[in-house]
Amino acid sequence: TRIGDQVYFGAMDHEGRMIAARHDLASGATQRAALAQFEDDDHNNPALLAVAGKPLVCFYSRHDAEEGLRYRISTAPLSLEDWHPEQILTFDGTTTYAQVHDVGGVLHLFTRVNETRWSWCMSTDWAQSWSAPRDFLSFDTDQQVYMASTLLADGRTMRIGVSGHPKEYEKK
Repeated sequence: TRIGDQVYFGAMDHEGRMIAARHDLASGATQRAALAQFEDDDHNNPALLAVAGKPLVCFYSRHDAEEGLRYRISTAPLSLEDWHPEQILTFDGTTTYAQVHDVGGVLHLFTRVNETRWSWCMSTDWAQSWSAPRDFLSFDTDQQVYMASTLLADGRTMRIGVSGHPKEYEKK
């Protein structure tokens, strides 16, 4: 996310640390905050939400672990300095590929659950509380279901793309 000359992003480093970062396009300086550490599995990549005037919110999970979707909120708007303790949202299965969008101050959170469902929940108070998770998409398939989402420039229209990845050991 670009805000002025600052670019905010979430990443996982080569040691499996969940990183929230800001890169200053004018100076070239990059600031990082390590929020958690797991195994270095690309499914663990975090989603970072950056909105002007609001605290950062970072979501991440451990692939193939039942613990749920974890998240942390920075203590000040757009700050990487200090973070509130980690919290966990449960989705009745393993989670991966978190995606989050701010639509007029309401956070819409999507995550893949197990391999064939995508769940959704929302927060009207900037991640202080969440609605009960609901299935957004669910498929009766032997394919792993992938979803990409983007919020368009109008700030209210969301585009969703869905694809599947067949498992080589099953024929259905």
